[in-house]
Amino acid sequence: ILIVGPQGSGKSTRAKLLAKKLGIPYLSTGEIFRQMAKEPTPLGKKIKNLIDKGFLIDDKTTIKIVKEYLKKPAFKLDFVAEGFPRNLTQAKMLKKLFDKIFYLTISQKEIMKRLTSRRVCPNCKANFNLLTQPPKKEGICDYCGAKLVQRKDDQKEAIKKRLETYRNLTQPVLDFYRQQGILKEVDGERPINTISKEILSRI
Repeated sequence: ILIVGPQGSGKSTRAKLLAKKLGIPYLSTGEIFRQMAKEPTPLGKKIKNLIDKGFLIDDKTTIKIVKEYLKKPAFKLDFVAEGFPRNLTQAKMLKKLFDKIFYLTISQKEIMKRLTSRRVCPNCKANFNLLTQPPKKEGICDYCGAKLVQRKDDQKEAIKKRLETYRNLTQPVLDFYRQQGILKEVDGERPINTISKEILSRI
C-alpha cells in the first residue's frame, strides 16, 4: 500500500497509523534520507546538501536505497510506504510494487501553514506542530527537554521550492497510477481519524 501527497499532507502520519493498524512494516524514504544525511560519508553529505536546499534525491540513489530495504525479510509480504516514487521514472521502475495507492489532496495554503509550524527535537527526534501538537513548554521537547528546532526544509523558501518540484514531477506519477486503476483520492484536510477510517474501508 502506498500513501502519496504533497509535503504537509500528513502522508507519513497516515502511513504510520495504517501500518500499525494492519500490523505490517512501514517504509519512508524521507526518514531514511534524513538519517543518512547525518552520516559523515560522501553519500550522507550529498543527501544532506540536497535536503537543506529543498531538492529531491536523484532517481539512481533513491531506487538503489529502496531496493536494498525491500530485500529485508520484514518487507517480503505486505507493507505501507510513503515518500516515493517521486517521478514517472521511479514509478515505472517500481511498476509492480504496489496494489493500492491513496492520494491525499490538500490546498497550498494549508500546506504552508502546516509545514512552517512544524518543529522537531534534534535529540530524540520527536515531532511537534505549533498549531496542532504544540510542546507543553514553548520551544522545549516534552520527552527529553532539548530545544526544538525547525528543519531547514520546513522554512518558507525551501517549502516553495519543494512544492514546485513536487507539482512538476508528481502529476505524471498520479496519472500513471490512475491509468492502472489503483489510485484513490482522499481529502487530506479532514481529521486524522476520519481519513484513517476511510482508507481502511477502501482497502
